[in-house]
Amino acid sequence: MTEQENIDHFRKMLEDNPSSKAFAPLAEGYRKLGMLEKALQVALDGVAINPKFNSGKVALAKILIDLKRLPSAEEILKEVCNQDFDNLLAHRLLGEVYINSGRLKPALESFKAALLSNPMDKTAAAMVSKLESISSKDFQSEVFKNLEKQEAVEQKNIQNRNLSLHSSLSYIDVLITRNSYTAAMECTEECLMRFPNSPELKKRKNYLHSLKGHSQGLSRKEALTKPEIHKRKIKALSKALESIMKQMQTRPELYKAQDTVNER
Repeated sequence: MTEQENIDHFRKMLEDNPSSKAFAPLAEGYRKLGMLEKALQVALDGVAINPKFNSGKVALAKILIDLKRLPSAEEILKEVCNQDFDNLLAHRLLGEVYINSGRLKPALESFKAALLSNPMDKTAAAMVSKLESISSKDFQSEVFKNLEKQEAVEQKNIQNRNLSLHSSLSYIDVLITRNSYTAAMECTEECLMRFPNSPELKKRKNYLHSLKGHSQGLSRKEALTKPEIHKRKIKALSKALESIMKQMQTRPELYKAQDTVNER
């Protein structure tokens, strides 16, 4: 179907049912054709009727970004991110808003949040790497000064949501990548209580034990300056990645389910 055919389809759905969530793809269709004012009106009307529909709010934010109304887009995206932490697109769009506003610190935090919601997202990973390399000397310590508190909240969230083994492993790998070894070990121990026979969890536990002083005795700065830790971490993460790739081939339904969640 062409974009115009899509618009006609969703417009008919909305005419038949004014409270339909079809307003979101309809507004997106108008946006793609450059009909921004029409897209904005459709999105505003739809969000007013469906105030809890986050995908509709994201569609509205995209239109506001195109219209250069960044403060309004930022407000909406913050609300979506607070309500739905796993909304990958909302985190990425919020990061773009911050970059366009010249605020690199919150941009880095947004793309890190996107990476946490989906550790395999290449766009988020690339942006985190780029932002850290551009401004690490200026604000790296400030960005991470409250990280332990943030990680405590994240661990509580992972327990409350009762995430799958796959999601738990991805979360632990993100903590290891951050050099947050204490948090990674605590999360691994928690997950082992739920998945005691998981060989992947046991591998991560053994790896973390192999890091001398991985707990409170090893600061993030020290970890970054120890080449032997770098080598062990790269080796462990490579194995973890190999395991994930095998899971993608043997159990694609896990990743299809994750994609469905992110699209919502």
